[in-house]
Amino acid sequence: MELLVFFGILVSYWWIVSFWFWGVYLLEIPLPAGLSAFFYKLWLVKNIPRGFLIALLLCSIVLSFYIRRISLREMGIRTDNIWVSGRECLVVIFIILVAASALILIYRQNFSIENYFVKQQETRRELLSDLVLGLISGIAQQFLLQCFFLQRTLKIFRNPATAIFFSSAIFSSLHIPNIRLMIVTFIFGTMCSVLFLRNRNIFTVGITHGLAQQILRIFFASVFVSGSYYNGRGNYEYNLRVGPPKAYPEYLAELKYEGTLPVTTGASAGGILIPVSVTNKSTKMWSSTDGYQLVFASYHFVDQEGQIISEDGPLTPFSKPIGPGDSETVNLMVTAPSKSGNYLAEVDIVHTKSPESKKLTWFKRRGSKTILIPITAP
Repeated sequence: MELLVFFGILVSYWWIVSFWFWGVYLLEIPLPAGLSAFFYKLWLVKNIPRGFLIALLLCSIVLSFYIRRISLREMGIRTDNIWVSGRECLVVIFIILVAASALILIYRQNFSIENYFVKQQETRRELLSDLVLGLISGIAQQFLLQCFFLQRTLKIFRNPATAIFFSSAIFSSLHIPNIRLMIVTFIFGTMCSVLFLRNRNIFTVGITHGLAQQILRIFFASVFVSGSYYNGRGNYEYNLRVGPPKAYPEYLAELKYEGTLPVTTGASAGGILIPVSVTNKSTKMWSSTDGYQLVFASYHFVDQEGQIISEDGPLTPFSKPIGPGDSETVNLMVTAPSKSGNYLAEVDIVHTKSPESKKLTWFKRRGSKTILIPITAP
């Protein structure tokens, strides 16, 4: 029962609160208008229900430990065996380093340390900060896995091997839908559970988790956990995300192409007008003329993998301020690349301080959907 309650709280935190965004907006799951409006309002104030769920989760964990009278020693909160446990954990770290080195050699054409240090622009201080936060996070996650999941599966199955399998499977499932990360966390969770049952020290196992997490970020990102250059803009994406896609209510639009297909540019150097209906799904008023932050429509060309292959197009202003829920059709002057071929024009909304500024915030970077319009240049 405890595992079901705990799992239900986490599912609600990740998936139910944000259902409108990932279910209705992204996947376009049909819902009655009233129900869709309810989930939309829930998502707009998502921090409030999530704060309540976190408080409920913490209270449930504390109450569970109080009722079961689990000792600190059973939870691995101890220092008397830290050297013995630490030596065994170092063996695991060594194995991970060897595996990472082997993957780098196998996929050396895809791997580049610049992906982490240069493109991410990490300083030594930021790297140290990441490491410290990773260690704290590792201890917290291992406390969840060992002191909660494993302790309760041991009560249910009695057999340590079976309990480790099911507790690691539960821990892995919390990383849905990142399949590769689920595989990594299941294997690593199993290893950590074996180490924990041998010596019952949450600190050494947690530190091992934090170090392994940092190794995963630096070494495996471009090879094993599908790191990539985000939209070709030099922003490195580790893809260590868990739960549904994330977005910001302030940056959300719904775009629809209002023209006909196929779109073919003329033989001249001039562009072609692309009519796009834009609906403001955010919580903010949009304006291209008033305010400190201005909003425009724009585009760029991408290849079939979504990588940008052209400079950004000009900013197209809106004719009037657009409030939340309002729509307007804008005509973008699109100029295809000079080389003949088939292209995809990706239309998006842009946030900037001024039309002359080079610092643009593309709504796609904040979770908003774009549209791809196939264009042929003769």
